[in-house]
Amino acid sequence: MKNFLLLLIIFTLAFTACDDDTGNGSENNDIIGTWTDSNNEVTLEIGHGIYGGEFDFVTGSINHSGNWYRNGSILTLYGFSTISFSGTAILTQGDLNLNATYRDNNWNSIQNSWYLSREGSTTNASRLIVQNQSSYQLHNLAWSGQTSISIAPSFSDIFRITGAGSGYLFLTIFNGTTPIECRTFAIINLSAGENSTLILLNTTLVVALNDPANTPRTIQSIAGQ
Repeated sequence: MKNFLLLLIIFTLAFTACDDDTGNGSENNDIIGTWTDSNNEVTLEIGHGIYGGEFDFVTGSINHSGNWYRNGSILTLYGFSTISFSGTAILTQGDLNLNATYRDNNWNSIQNSWYLSREGSTTNASRLIVQNQSSYQLHNLAWSGQTSISIAPSFSDIFRITGAGSGYLFLTIFNGTTPIECRTFAIINLSAGENSTLILLNTTLVVALNDPANTPRTIQSIAGQ
């Protein structure tokens, strides 16, 4: 009888230990479900699994499945064949920033990133995705009451608000060691539920806040190059 009770305790502890950040705990309710991008090009299904959370990634005719593991707001995704899919997904303000490297149907390697929203989430949330494709680190970005510390070249950030949003995108560009506060040349307007992408290039026009004439200049010229 003692041996039976001991085995029962061991099995109970083992079952409890499975209820962790590998995908089976209720603390993962914020990520379990179906996620899609604004253009419906990508679907990421995140679910529970035996050996950790399982996922299913679909874009066009390409499909990959595997396991995910969570550390705080960061999910690491491994394809059942690790050479066919790998990626990370960062949970930010209710969105998933998915960065993935995967094989297409011809076994070509593809690397891409998307901002995904979970099906059934608030439909009037507006998202402005800012992609920094310039050669410069951009600092102190702000739009419609939302802020971001900085965006490195080839990286993106997202401004997510409830309802409509409007205003200039403010940013700081360094000319050597001198910070120059700027704004976009045009006001950015988003209606409720709208998703939009703003691509910042070396040639994108901005206005220095210390210029009383509001002369439009390129990001590259502000940076002094």
